[in-house]
Amino acid sequence: MNVVRVPAVLLVTSLLALACGSPDVPETPPTPLSDIRLEPQESGTDVLLQAVSAVDENVVWASGHGGTWVRTLDGG
Repeated sequence: MNVVRVPAVLLVTSLLALACGSPDVPETPPTPLSDIRLEPQESGTDVLLQAVSAVDENVVWASGHGGTWVRTLDGG
């Protein structure tokens, strides 16, 4: 009998992925690039912000160097 050893991290990650399943994603078409509008915003910090996560059209989180994070609740 062959025994396959799987690292615990891989096993736990796989089990979590199976248990969670895929999220319900609405089937809305993506916004055309011609409809996207970019506007400069003041972050209130002088560190490099490099990761952005839009929760919805109003709530956006950004994180950067030195543990810095910012959030907007009004889309800007």
